[in-house]
Amino acid sequence: MARVMCFSQQMCRCFLILIVMISVNALHSQTTKEEMARQELEKRGIDEEELRSRLIEKNINLDELKELSPQEALEAQQVIEETINEMEREDEEGIAQKQPAPLSLPQITDTTEKVGSTSEIQDTIKTSQVVDVAIYGQHIFKNQSLEVYTRSNDVKPPDSYVLGPGDEVIVAIWGLSRLDENLVINKSGYVTPYKMPRVFLQGFTFDQVRQILRDRYAQYYRFRKNEFEVTINYSRTIQVNIFGEVENYGGFTIPATNTAFNALVAAGGPNDIGSVRRITLRRNGEVRTIDVYAFMKDPGVAADFYLQNNDIIQVPVAQNVVEISGEVNRPFRYELLEEETVEDAITYAGGFTTEALTDRIRVLRYEGGMQRSIDVDYNISGIGGRDFTLKHGDKVVVLPIQVRDRNVVTITGEVTYPGEYAREQGMTLSDLIEKAGLLPSTRHDLAFLKRRNGDGTVSLTRLDLHKVMDGDADDQLLFNGDEIIVYARSRYVDSAYFEIIGAVREPGRFLFDRSGQLTIYDAILLSGGLKRNAQSYAYIYRDDTATAYDLKYIRVDLLNATKAADSPENISLLPGDRVVIGSKKQLIDEQYIDVGGAVRQPGRYEFGTNMTLIDALSLSGGFTYSAASNRIDLFRVEIEDNRATKTVIKTIQVDKDLAEVSQADNVLLQPFDQIVVREVPEFEFQQNVRVEGEVRYPGLYALSGDNERLSSLIERAGDLTLEAFPQGATLFRSLDSIGYVVIDLEEAMKNSGSKFNIILKDGDVIDVPKQQDLVRVTGYTNAAQQYPDRILSDQNGIAVPFHPGKNARFYIDEFAAGVADNGNPCDITVEHANGQIEKTRNFGLFKSYPQVRPGSIIRVGIKETDRKERSDKAEREEVDWGKIFANSVAQATTILSLILLLQRID
Repeated sequence: MARVMCFSQQMCRCFLILIVMISVNALHSQTTKEEMARQELEKRGIDEEELRSRLIEKNINLDELKELSPQEALEAQQVIEETINEMEREDEEGIAQKQPAPLSLPQITDTTEKVGSTSEIQDTIKTSQVVDVAIYGQHIFKNQSLEVYTRSNDVKPPDSYVLGPGDEVIVAIWGLSRLDENLVINKSGYVTPYKMPRVFLQGFTFDQVRQILRDRYAQYYRFRKNEFEVTINYSRTIQVNIFGEVENYGGFTIPATNTAFNALVAAGGPNDIGSVRRITLRRNGEVRTIDVYAFMKDPGVAADFYLQNNDIIQVPVAQNVVEISGEVNRPFRYELLEEETVEDAITYAGGFTTEALTDRIRVLRYEGGMQRSIDVDYNISGIGGRDFTLKHGDKVVVLPIQVRDRNVVTITGEVTYPGEYAREQGMTLSDLIEKAGLLPSTRHDLAFLKRRNGDGTVSLTRLDLHKVMDGDADDQLLFNGDEIIVYARSRYVDSAYFEIIGAVREPGRFLFDRSGQLTIYDAILLSGGLKRNAQSYAYIYRDDTATAYDLKYIRVDLLNATKAADSPENISLLPGDRVVIGSKKQLIDEQYIDVGGAVRQPGRYEFGTNMTLIDALSLSGGFTYSAASNRIDLFRVEIEDNRATKTVIKTIQVDKDLAEVSQADNVLLQPFDQIVVREVPEFEFQQNVRVEGEVRYPGLYALSGDNERLSSLIERAGDLTLEAFPQGATLFRSLDSIGYVVIDLEEAMKNSGSKFNIILKDGDVIDVPKQQDLVRVTGYTNAAQQYPDRILSDQNGIAVPFHPGKNARFYIDEFAAGVADNGNPCDITVEHANGQIEKTRNFGLFKSYPQVRPGSIIRVGIKETDRKERSDKAEREEVDWGKIFANSVAQATTILSLILLLQRID
């Protein structure tokens, strides 16, 4: 025991040191880590502003974390993680409500109907859902039958809820006395009402607390029984540790309103091998067993398993799992307790179906390296009956009743009431036919009696229903299993159709008139008549087996065929004929015109007779503002029979309001004309740029010409202010996605011919910052050895005053304690405030370091050998420090809980 205690203390110290170190490092994370944290929040769907708002409600300000002690930081870290998990669960619940995932047990058929009448278990399965579980009962933790309450006000506690420190109780009195008072149970378990002695409530159920407070307040206030009410507005949160065969084990912080069943949902429920009958709840040396089957039978059992802080839930491996298949209402795998029998297993499986063979239930069991088959008679008690004890791995098969002979006869086919009929003593063919009733469409001279012989063969007897119904010799006695087959007359007649398609109002397939009097004119009338664009002739496609070719084409003159019924062209149709009536449009190509250029709706338009240029321009939405109405080009292809085409080009002028003038009068269009409306030369709207920062009149400006330059725009903006820092000015160009352009505004203002006095473009943004007098040094220097962490920023960065005329090496040696051992003196660069970068020049014996300006950033690179080592290490393993921190905290919580558990057991 001493060794265990010593080991426990060492483990506690190690994990506490690890947690504090990680927490302190997290407090001093640089800008890049903050950006990584924001990216992680975005990846997890967490809104940063909402997170900040919720944390402020819990007295945590993210901007003040650096001021916290390690212990305070660890407490804040826990609250932050709980808040993030809470927001994620809310999002998942919202998605689940919008898109409910399908969940229910596999291999369970018709569960809803059978469970209600035969099972003692109040099943919570949602039959519209599918969840893969290995043992019956695991599904209730996965298919949303239960949920874990993530906020303390999600659910109102029942009367059996046990109160503890942190619970908020509201007392309301109305009537002769009036009171509305909030009481919070303190760490000692007391509440202190206004002007009353304190009252001890810890450990009492909600129902008991209601009575205690009623009796105490009755000593100081006057009210009737129905004028006093006690409610719980906010319940405390507790830490619950869940171990064993669950999907996610560890410590969980949840409101105390959750029962052990809700807490298991937070852990994902038992895994495939996890028990549902022997789950234990451990509290202060007391061990209680949780049976999911008992909960499913009576959900009120959950009230006996409310949780307290530091409770431990252990899910062991399922020890006695049996499989039930065959004629039961819920075939599946079930976990049984010791000494539970076949009767218990059948009860859990929802009972027998109506077709179950109960006097010979087969149990398959592995014993001695082989499988044994045991027959159990459920109808008797004892060892060989329903009291037969099952073992782990047993397979119970409930066989169906094999029906060999039933007093049933059948009649099928063309009768009024086909189906099975009970065979009565002395029942004959005519009796069965009279019960089933014949139809007008029934064929009376042909039917069959189908009868099974003793050797398994079938005999068919032809019947004449006329003679059967007249009491002739064909009428005979029926035997069990006999079947009478009655046919319809239409079964022996070929169905005949004809089809008419094309330019008719209702094309389709029609039944054929077997009188042979159907003509093509009749077919046209049946299909609603000809359309206006129908051709004057039609074709009949006919299968002609008398010729060498199966298909025959017959041309019909429709004008003559539709004049008179006795016209020779009004051909009689045959079964299977297909009449095709073409449209006149089929004989000509599609005709169109194209309109493009400076019109509002350019595109292709269908050509119409007498269509003019004005019509085409109107159809295309008219002119845009940039249109040159005096420059409209018309491209026309001249098409003549059997001659090569040629293109004619015309230029036309019209008024802006589309009124024709001069040569535009009566300009008729022809098919395939192309109309292009030109734009006014050099037409364009205002091109805007924006000047921001230290100019006298910042804001939006329109360029005064095509080639206005940077210095001209600054002058129009009132020139620079006294606080302007032109060396740090930047220009951002969105045109062609160019981005930032390196400029020297000071040079551009001094010399209008400078290359930096660039021509501005639409959308440019010029930003002139305030004066800067600092220089930043960052990278692989010895600054970390000289300055405390609170001064250093990203990558050992420090900010120092600007010294005129000094180069980069001066700042590194003077303020950053020189280049570090892994730093590269040849890889020193200076980034100026305007974005320009200069690098160190190596001349062998000496180096030329870049000059530094106000606002510059000096960077020291890493040696090539160290760069490769870091790159190789990064490729081998990409470290997720956030995950390591979370896992470390979880492991520490788990090990501490196990240590406490060992101490209690000892």
